[in-house]
Amino acid sequence: MLSISQECRKLNSWCGKKIIVINSSSTFEYRVNLFRNVMAEQGAEVFVIGSDWDHIKKNKRFAAEDNLVYIPTLPYYKNISLSRIRSHIEFSKDAFQLIKDRECDLLYLVIPPNSQSQIAKKYKEKHPNTKIVMDVIDLWPESFPSLYSEKFPFTLWAAERNKNLKYADVVLSECNLYHEYLAPYCGKEKLKTVYWAHAKETDEEAELIEASIVNAHFSDKFWMLGYLGSVNNIIDIERICDVARILQKTRPVKIQIIGTGERIKEFCDSLCDIGVEVVNYGAIYDLNKKLQILAQCHFGINIMKPTVRVGMSMKAVDYFQMGIPVLNGISGDMEYIVRENACGVNVTELDSNWVYDIQMKKAARLFYKRNCSNEAYRKAILRIIG
Repeated sequence: MLSISQECRKLNSWCGKKIIVINSSSTFEYRVNLFRNVMAEQGAEVFVIGSDWDHIKKNKRFAAEDNLVYIPTLPYYKNISLSRIRSHIEFSKDAFQLIKDRECDLLYLVIPPNSQSQIAKKYKEKHPNTKIVMDVIDLWPESFPSLYSEKFPFTLWAAERNKNLKYADVVLSECNLYHEYLAPYCGKEKLKTVYWAHAKETDEEAELIEASIVNAHFSDKFWMLGYLGSVNNIIDIERICDVARILQKTRPVKIQIIGTGERIKEFCDSLCDIGVEVVNYGAIYDLNKKLQILAQCHFGINIMKPTVRVGMSMKAVDYFQMGIPVLNGISGDMEYIVRENACGVNVTELDSNWVYDIQMKKAARLFYKRNCSNEAYRKAILRIIG
């Protein structure tokens, strides 16, 4: 009779193998947890190294899970600062010291910060047979909303990542757009796109979403738009107002905001100044509550500054999950996705003669299920890492 371990090995190639994950940013822990859960389900032993400094809340925290350790990390309070860079560099050094003599079958490194790419080089030299995966979740500094990202000293920041990409066996990216920036340093064959995904929906959540799509009914007396997420320095408030003005040529515009951020007042004031009715609900994290608000929206707003190099936004995945078509102002992946899947409208193609098609709601949900659902993520990861 085979043992449980032997039975597991018959089913998949990762059962009983050891994986180390290194990620210093609480912002990216959601994606890390998706990976950890998928591999744990395969029977792998996943050890996660994180930072005791919460990037979002700007305070210390403590690990309370097995196979999870938080490294003491230098605090920082500004997102753009020398203190943050120093904190990242020290974290990367400490993380390597923690794993340098610890063998594993797969090392999964989250980028940014770009300093974590150094770990790939150092670890590969000591453990050449270990498979290394770099997950480039954001391009930094290229995604910084300024043309200065292409100038010194920002270029040194990008070079730190680029020179170490060659040590990875697989380079994941959150969108196809990143390939053109990364391919010269690691080769096209190593690059694989895995879109942002969500945790598995409960049966109740799935039923509520599907019912909201089937029963959708909109007033033809006004346009109802939704904005979900942080109101920060990368959204293009001026362009959002321009889009609202186009829509106002046919109907009044109302916008429901779920989120907060340093520019929330500026955002609301700018919309009110052009005659848009604004309702701000603040931060809401519960899917059912978000659905109650956004299900009545014709579109979700997905517009960022043109200098921001992003191909797929997290908020777009949220919209698609709930069957909300997008007003899209992001080029690259999103522009192609919207056009090819009829799950919204690219604002470059929007005019006062445009006619709303309620079938876009079904198209948005379908794209989510095929590309951004938990099952889609699981299949993509297992296909890519083997």
